[in-house]
Amino acid sequence: MLDVMDLVLGLLDLPDIAPRRFRKAPASWPAAQATILSGRIEKRAGRYVVSAPYWFYADGERYGARYEREFISESQARAVLQRLFASPPMVRYKPGDADTSILDAGSMSEAA
Repeated sequence: MLDVMDLVLGLLDLPDIAPRRFRKAPASWPAAQATILSGRIEKRAGRYVVSAPYWFYADGERYGARYEREFISESQARAVLQRLFASPPMVRYKPGDADTSILDAGSMSEAA
């Protein structure tokens, strides 16, 4: 569930400071194919968190980051983690600053 600060940050379009699990990249950002390096599910405060580092190429250089997303059920988390490996998603990165990237979970088939 989004809280008030997440909604405000989303309205201000400040993806660099918004929590990664709630961020959505602007459609105008360039996209690249992500390579998922590994993945795991951790239980934190009664929720299941998918954590998956990834890398991608932008302007001939390799960049990396980590995708994290919380789920209420372990089965939801497992399904998303399986889709990350079955259908590697696209990543969107900030023009001129590819260190700022957001995994486009919507590019995965049947992404939750």
